[in-house]
This record gives sequence, structure tokens and C-alpha cells, in this order.
Amino acid sequence: MKTVIMVTFLVISAATAFGAGGGFVLPADLTIALPRSGSVQANWLSPPLAADDVRVAGFSGQRFRLDRRASAWMLHNKQNLINLDSGVAFSVARPVNDFVWLDDGALFIAGESSLGIIPPVKADQAPPKKVPQVPFQPVVNLPAQGCQLASDGKDAIFAYGYDPELRGYAIFELVKGFAGWRKLFVANEKIAAVCADGQTLHIAAGRTVYRLRQGDTKAAVAFVHPLDNITGLACGSGNGPFYATARGVGVMSDAGIEFIKSNWTQIEVRDDSLYLFMTESLGVLRLNNIGKLLEKSK
Repeated sequence: MKTVIMVTFLVISAATAFGAGGGFVLPADLTIALPRSGSVQANWLSPPLAADDVRVAGFSGQRFRLDRRASAWMLHNKQNLINLDSGVAFSVARPVNDFVWLDDGALFIAGESSLGIIPPVKADQAPPKKVPQVPFQPVVNLPAQGCQLASDGKDAIFAYGYDPELRGYAIFELVKGFAGWRKLFVANEKIAAVCADGQTLHIAAGRTVYRLRQGDTKAAVAFVHPLDNITGLACGSGNGPFYATARGVGVMSDAGIEFIKSNWTQIEVRDDSLYLFMTESLGVLRLNNIGKLLEKSK
């Protein structure tokens, strides 16, 4: 397992790292520890808003994803999707639990009982609204209740939620051709997050992250957090896995270093960058060259 180099880390506050005069309100509780060498760089893709402004907007149930171009998207209020880079937004005609992008640009949406897509809409059929509403076209029934989604960054789709027949939580893989679902893993605790890196799945349930490789008949324990439940996972391109809790972000390693303090942060990895979505401020921060956090110890 990769481990974090345990030397020359510089702990910095958000104001120190990014300057207090950037024209936006910095999250008060954000603290980041980065290599003193400056090899890992941070920059805001979407500046944070004041917590009061976010509260007034009435956003709830935010869900953060990257599309194939690494553009940031947010789902909120189980209906609305917005591109945080361009401001493009639309609402879906049915309640949405989650969404995921594949590398061919396809967008898949988890409704309450079905996995679906947004069918093509002709320009003259688009509703004349400031935020247009788009239809939802079911493709296949979902295998569990309250399903959320994960992808391998290519063409695989995974769904996880509560399975009444098992009286537990499970993760399923979509069979090619939308022919159904194949059950991969079952847990007594709620599965909070899943990420895929090549042929390996990492699955977070409670304080434990499990590792399931293709061909394994049983998942192995990859990491156990000493205090907090895992709320998010991000892996891919050989970087990570990274994990999030309600209070911070760390990298899975022998030491389990949490190098970011940030409340209820959602995470994604793309290439050599880690993206942080801060639900309380709607800020999106990107850390570049994250491989420098994961170099093998000598």
C-alpha cells in the first residue's frame, strides 16, 4: 500500500493559502497541510460563498460529480443539476438520488426506482423556463432502495443501497447491455461511498473501507478510521484512494494521514488532481500534482 511521506508538511489556513482579498468569503474551518516544497498546488475552481447565502438559497442534498472534461456538477434538492463552472442548469422531471458521467459523455441518473437517462430534446420542445425541466427516461430498474451510483471512470456503473431481501446494504454492478445487476458485496452498515480504480473497488461502510478486486470471492479490509465514519471515497489514475469524513479529508495509508480539515466535504479524483466540494459554501477547490502526496517511502 502506498504511504504518505511523513516529512516537510506545511500546515496552512485557507486565508494564508489563497489570500483574504480574493473577493469571496473563505471557509473559516478550512485548513490544509501540503508539502513545504510547493509540489502540490491548490486553486479555487468555484469560489466559496458565505454560509448565510447558501442557507438562504435553500440548497439541500448536494451531490458533487465531475463530467468527462473534469467540469464540476452539483445535484441539489433531488431535482436540480447545475454546472458550477458554466452556470448551466436544468431540473429533472422526477426525483433524483444521484447521477454519474461516463467517459463517452453519457449521463446516467438514479431515480427512486429506475436508472435512467435524459432523452434528446428538440429546441422547439424545450419548456420556456429560466431553468428548463428535462424528461427522465428509465433504462433499467434499480436493484435496491435509495440507490446511489459510482463508475470506474469508463463505462461501468455500480449502484448501492438498501436491499430488503438481504436486510442489509449491497453494491451491484450493471450487466452489459442493461441486462440486470450483479451483486458484488453486502454489508450490515450503510454503504456511504464507493470508488473504482481499474479492477479494484473500494467500499466504505461505517468506519471501514473494504477492498474488492475482480475475481475475489470475499472483500478485504483496506482501512479502518480510528474515530469517524467514512462519508466519501475518491480514487483513479493510480492516485488514492482518498477518503472523507464529516470533519476532514485524508489518504488511505498505513498512517491514515488527514491533511485537510473541512466540514462535510465531497471528493473526486481526476488524473493527478483531487477535487474538493465544500457543501457548506459550495466552493470547489482543486489540488494539483497529488501524486506527490502518495510517493512510496524509501
